[in-house]
Amino acid sequence: MELNTDSKTGQRPRELSELRLEVMLRLAAALERGQTAVLGSDLAVLERDLEEQQALCREWQALEAKLRAARLPGDVPPTMVTGNPARDARLSAVCRRLRVLVRVHAVLLARSRRTARILENLLASTRATYGPFESAPPVGAEAGK
Repeated sequence: MELNTDSKTGQRPRELSELRLEVMLRLAAALERGQTAVLGSDLAVLERDLEEQQALCREWQALEAKLRAARLPGDVPPTMVTGNPARDARLSAVCRRLRVLVRVHAVLLARSRRTARILENLLASTRATYGPFESAPPVGAEAGK
């Protein structure tokens, strides 16, 4: 089951698989940085990391499309198995790591949303206390009489 060279890029599936692995590793690193940013409430870093994560996901999708396009008619669709035991083990480990990181990241973001809602409700409940006192006459109103 030999795969074609991608006619648009000239890359062979093995090269595309290696690129996919690199993108997955970079995505894992970006997710780890994002978790640190969420825990530290560093919104600037979190925003930058989210943009990087989105770009890496788009790059990964493009590589998957190239891998699908590089296969011969009648071949089974490409999978995460490459035929190289060492590379397959590394790819499997990266997939497991990504699954864990995505779950942890989702939990942290949910916790942050919950915290933001709590603070929003707290501020809403104190607006009447710290807002202008509506039954008091305006300052200086008595001076004009």
